[in-house]
Amino acid sequence: MGFPTKAEEMEPAGYKLNGFGTCRGCGEKMEWYISPRGKKIPMNVMPNPSSPAVAHWTTCKESPLFRDKAKPQEEKRPEPARSVTPASNRWRDEG
Repeated sequence: MGFPTKAEEMEPAGYKLNGFGTCRGCGEKMEWYISPRGKKIPMNVMPNPSSPAVAHWTTCKESPLFRDKAKPQEEKRPEPARSVTPASNRWRDEG
């Protein structure tokens, strides 16, 4: 089952209304939902059951501001080169 397309489909799909707020980027009113996996989702206001269910980040003109502040990607460090040296191979010679 995909993401609900109407307000009336949100609760049966496992999405729970968690509160109301205002977007810090564009100033529009939003509804906060918790997804079935426990993630917070800002939604555009849905005034009636047949209203479309639209995640606010799809319509917010300032959404790139928030995307850039997402969890920073962990910097991948290159694996150190592993080479066999005479010192690390000494145990083989002492036998």
